[in-house]
Amino acid sequence: MHIATLDLRDFRLYEQLHLDLSAGLTVIIGPNASGKTSILEAMHVLATTKSPRNHQDRRLVRYGAPYARLEGRFVSAGSQSTSVAALLPGQSRADADDAVTAKQVKLDGRAIQSLSEIVGRVPLVMFSAEDLAIVKGAPGHRRRFLNLALAQLRPRYLDDLQRYRRALSQRNQLLKLIRHGRARADDLQPWDGPLIDAGAALAADRRDLLDTLTDIASQVHSRLTDGAEQLTLRYHGDLSEADDSDAACLRMTELLERSLEGDIERGFTISGPHRDDFDILADGKSLRLYGSQGQQRTAALSLKLAEAQVAAAWCSEPPLLLLDDCLSELDDTRAARVLELADCQQGL
Repeated sequence: MHIATLDLRDFRLYEQLHLDLSAGLTVIIGPNASGKTSILEAMHVLATTKSPRNHQDRRLVRYGAPYARLEGRFVSAGSQSTSVAALLPGQSRADADDAVTAKQVKLDGRAIQSLSEIVGRVPLVMFSAEDLAIVKGAPGHRRRFLNLALAQLRPRYLDDLQRYRRALSQRNQLLKLIRHGRARADDLQPWDGPLIDAGAALAADRRDLLDTLTDIASQVHSRLTDGAEQLTLRYHGDLSEADDSDAACLRMTELLERSLEGDIERGFTISGPHRDDFDILADGKSLRLYGSQGQQRTAALSLKLAEAQVAAAWCSEPPLLLLDDCLSELDDTRAARVLELADCQQGL
């Protein structure tokens, strides 16, 4: 997959920008604060509808502009073209003539109704400085990494994730009501079923991805470190040891029953994939606890480069690979190997 054209209007600092791009490696060079990252961010928004920085849409709009418009034309390895356009609301009054009050996304000229219609259509992997949080940050950063990767790799994953989150939210609201005597424990049953089914599906997909990522990331990391370190990933969660879907459902059912009193006391659910995590180890030692900044950056890069290889294999389409300031804090040898390993249809 590569992006052939990119048009921006009032996005970040760009009042207007048009780019014609070709397949292969493209290097964007410029001084600090000149908008290099914003170009990659715009591509990420078009592919996933979200900024990798997790900002509100309004903060992506150029100051004072009523909205931002982004358009991109993506071309697959088989020369199939896909067009994506997005309008992001700015700070203008809702009654203004040119106001955009909500994000609008069109795929090949047709407005999408749900995220699942577009996520995965344009496979994309991006590395930025914020991704060091995957290695050194809280578990939520690692779950977000798995969620975004799997949402693109397996179309049903996003539906399962949304089902799980909806059931979890409803269950937690009921737990608070039960704690205050305004609902009964039996009221949880309609939400326990979807929570168990969707949770088992999420855990199975996460385990599959991490099993595959471990092998590939280990090879990538060995190349980057000249064999000096052995990278491993270790998944742990309430359902990580379940052998199949039936076992995962049974385990989740047991956990919900066992923790019911504690869940009611706390007012939230303490068991399930929403508490998943995975360790990132070099030679058996946690890089989160003991890794240097350079080791953490190399591990994060290894994960992202491995993710790109998994995407190419699982989707039968090489992803668009975006690397933002990926070579800082790496020596010349590691930097050269990163560029060698960035083997995809297009890299920026």
